[in-house]
Formats: sequence, C-alpha cells, structure tokens
Amino acid sequence: MPNPIIQLIGLLSAFCGLVTISFLMIVYITVKRFGGKIEKRHVMVISGVSALFFGGAIILNILGSTV
Repeated sequence: MPNPIIQLIGLLSAFCGLVTISFLMIVYITVKRFGGKIEKRHVMVISGVSALFFGGAIILNILGSTV
C-alpha cells in the first residue's frame, strides 16, 4: 500500500532540487554577463546539493511506493 506522505516529501525534495539547479544557472549567467568569475568549487557544492535532493526524492518515492 503506497504511503502518500513519504511520496509527497519526495516530490517536495525533487522541487527543491529543481530550484537549486535553477538558482545555479541564474547565478552563473548573471556572473558571466557582468564579466565576473565563479569558482569551480562553488558550482560543485551547489550541484552536489541538488544531486542530494534528487537522490533523496528518488529514494523517498521508491520507499513510499513499496511501504
């Protein structure tokens, strides 16, 4: 029997991942447009956070479907 609360939390986590990726793209485009430089470690940290959100969303959706 699916657990809708766990699936809802997984969906919210996926949305957080999308917002994080959108934030990275907006910051990157803005910095490049004004001639600035963004460090690679900052890009990697933001990408890692969004990957954690997406990974958590996948795990929670699978858990919510099977439990």
